[in-house]
Amino acid sequence: MIPIKDEGDPSIIKAAKLIVYAGKPEQYYTFITFETYATLEQLMELRRCHGENVTGESWILYDIWETRNKKYDVIENILNKLNC
Repeated sequence: MIPIKDEGDPSIIKAAKLIVYAGKPEQYYTFITFETYATLEQLMELRRCHGENVTGESWILYDIWETRNKKYDVIENILNKLNC
């Protein structure tokens, strides 16, 4: 996710740019709102709190992820456990 900052006030993130299928022939760009960006940042932080090594190469979303030797549905987890 590449934040897009306000030209007048660079401390404000207005939106974000995503690269889909990076490095593949199908690669394209898409854009998300600030609200979506903020929610995805919370998800990434939740994954970090559970020990995942989240990098710029990490998938943003996927169906199942492992924490503490248990499988969790990401959507259910984000709704129930936004706080680490």
